[in-house]
Amino acid sequence: MNGQVYRLKQDVVVAKGIELKAGQELEIVMGVVYMGGFPLPFDMQQLFMNFINNNKNLFVDDTRTW
Repeated sequence: MNGQVYRLKQDVVVAKGIELKAGQELEIVMGVVYMGGFPLPFDMQQLFMNFINNNKNLFVDDTRTW
């Protein structure tokens, strides 16, 4: 899963108090989840990694070659 970009198809609730809008991109680079170009806090990494892995149907794989 290194070097992947995922874009949400719809608004979602990741966990209580954590809502993301359709079109939000989440990047996974070397096992670290990024949003908006910044790594998520350490204590949120596993939550988002699990969310991405368990909900692939909510995302478009938007990985680009630079």
